[in-house]
Amino acid sequence: MMMSSVNRVTRIARIGRLYRMIRLIKMVRIIKIVQTRRTMLKKVTQKFQIGIGVERLLFLTLLFFILQHVAACLW
Repeated sequence: MMMSSVNRVTRIARIGRLYRMIRLIKMVRIIKIVQTRRTMLKKVTQKFQIGIGVERLLFLTLLFFILQHVAACLW
């Protein structure tokens, strides 16, 4: 009886570690996506010779459309 309660406690402890590991993996994925976005953005900027102001305007426009889409889906 005592041994089964110890096993339950160790299982609960492992669940916490597993959750932290999953969060860490998600963070690594996000970092990779951001790095890929940066390199693609640099290539596009160099190819079309876009200034930083136009780049920000395009990004904000895209962000606006994404938020508008989410709001319409929730409506």
